[in-house]
Amino acid sequence: MSHQRSILAVTVTLLSLASITMRGQNVSGFVYEDRNINALRDSSERGLSGIPVSNGREVVLTSSDGAYNLPMGPSGVVFVIKPKGYRFLADGEGQSKSYYVHSEKGSSKKLKYTGIKPTGPLPRSVDFGLIADPTEENSFSVLLFGDTQVSNEKEVEYLQRSVIDELEGTRSAAFGITLGDLVNNVLDLLPDYKGAIDRIGLPWYHVIGNHDHNQDVADDSLASETFRAVLGPENYAVNYGKVHLLVLDDILFPDPKGESQYWGGYREDQLTFIKNDLKHVPHDRLVIIAQHIPLFNESGDSFNTRDRSQLFELLRPFENVLLLSAHTHYQMHHFFGPEEGWYGVKPLHEYNVGTVCGDWWSGDFHADPKCPDGTMRDGTPRGFAYIDVNGTDYKLRYEVQGADPSMGMRLYNTRVVDADDGRGILTANIFMGRVGDIVEYSIDGGEWRPMTKVLLPDPSYAQMVMEYDEERDTLKDGRRPNNPIICSHIWSAGLPRKTTPGEHIIKVRTIDSYGREYMSETTFRSIKR
Repeated sequence: MSHQRSILAVTVTLLSLASITMRGQNVSGFVYEDRNINALRDSSERGLSGIPVSNGREVVLTSSDGAYNLPMGPSGVVFVIKPKGYRFLADGEGQSKSYYVHSEKGSSKKLKYTGIKPTGPLPRSVDFGLIADPTEENSFSVLLFGDTQVSNEKEVEYLQRSVIDELEGTRSAAFGITLGDLVNNVLDLLPDYKGAIDRIGLPWYHVIGNHDHNQDVADDSLASETFRAVLGPENYAVNYGKVHLLVLDDILFPDPKGESQYWGGYREDQLTFIKNDLKHVPHDRLVIIAQHIPLFNESGDSFNTRDRSQLFELLRPFENVLLLSAHTHYQMHHFFGPEEGWYGVKPLHEYNVGTVCGDWWSGDFHADPKCPDGTMRDGTPRGFAYIDVNGTDYKLRYEVQGADPSMGMRLYNTRVVDADDGRGILTANIFMGRVGDIVEYSIDGGEWRPMTKVLLPDPSYAQMVMEYDEERDTLKDGRRPNNPIICSHIWSAGLPRKTTPGEHIIKVRTIDSYGREYMSETTFRSIKR
């Protein structure tokens, strides 16, 4: 009998230990409506059912009382996928209380940049409060930043004094997104970047870029420790109106091929998260994917085509999909079709967004003494973009920083021509231009003639770069911009061979795919020899 009691005691002890172990491997809690907005789950506040909660792999819906339970190892993150009609309470630092970062022992002390501080064991209950937001509508705008990519305090100042000063307090958008490369490998600047973005005063979603990774790790799953400590999860989702926004880390670091520092693609757990997330998204929604590296192969084998194919298959049931990326420091549109493995009902649109830092904060200070010119390698001035959403339809627009919002193009032309044998050219860089846009020109109020879409560098930008290469006694101010690249949004025309001597006015107009019209003008002078 004594022997049986001993066996029973050992069994109970083992079961207790197993129970403790199981509790340590799961995170649980409640999602509730925070009616008094105090970030505490009061006894009178009801749980919210059917709310998606994820650990970055699995996605579960809360039960009728708002409860959830998910697997969790010694480290990880748990977050709520924001439902339509609700918002999160922001903490004192402006960061949404939508996630909990767990790291029992903290990040490795060997990291160059500070990672996640030890959290100890999982709390008994990790709860998330949601606040009802009756102002959320199906028509709204989203503010888009390409790479801010600050390398030092001076460049943080450029960001603050130019873009942030211009946008602080704006109500032009429901929320904003920065599409990666927030900093330029100096991860200590992530809090400075975040402080600058917080000044805008909008809910903000941050995408991790290849220059935001911890680069002294041997495994991709550890490459976002510092980013996660400052900004939260690197893979997550949000619902707003009829839009489902999916934010992804699409950088494999180190490069699994061993050919470079990184490669565009996804880990298996990320693809599982995308699959599990999209299961809960109605097919009539507009799905927006926000990531850093473009899915189109902008330079050889820059993205893992197998991973891209798997993403395409998961997105195939959705009629309305928009891909957002940055990384290239130029601006373009790409449309995927069957030849690239996309078999949706219509071409899949990827918008590669122009950057806030332009060409890595290069160029002179002539236009703005507070900030370098920063024109990108395709001739697009640095700036930011908007998505104007109406239900599941969207329109895109780009605004040049510090300029009138109607500035949509830059013209270049021969300024002086031979009246009897002119050989002048006219080019128009339409910053948001794409195949199908109408671009026309008129001289001195005459008939409108079509311009031809061509692939060549922006001559204005090439001329600007050449100024840095001219022989001179002193250095030109600002850092020399990078060499020009072939631009995907240039239209060209030849000037008339015979013209009347004198000054002539050229007007160029474009009607884009959304039916919007932009116009600009320039002049040339005709002289008889």
